[in-house]
Amino acid sequence: MSPATSTYKRMTRLPDLCLFGMRILPLLVLDLMLVTVVSTSKKNANVTLVFQFLHKIVQVFCEYFKELEEESIRDNFVIIYELLDELMDFGYPQTTDSKILQE
Repeated sequence: MSPATSTYKRMTRLPDLCLFGMRILPLLVLDLMLVTVVSTSKKNANVTLVFQFLHKIVQVFCEYFKELEEESIRDNFVIIYELLDELMDFGYPQTTDSKILQE
């Protein structure tokens, strides 16, 4: 079993919160908490798309760093910043295939 597959099986979706007009969508991955803040307005965000994108981000990070831990995030902050820049443009997911990102 690949590290990405074992990490994917160890993700837990936590209940979302609504505070001050913002929806907070937490996702627990191993011992890390990924949090997305979505502003509620006249047009609601597609929550399924947000969670699908978070799962894809975790998968790409696992393929790049073999193991997603707090230490690997600290050590590879610049690479993660550049990956997030390639993964999303203007708030919309773009290229999420790790093989294309590695080119």
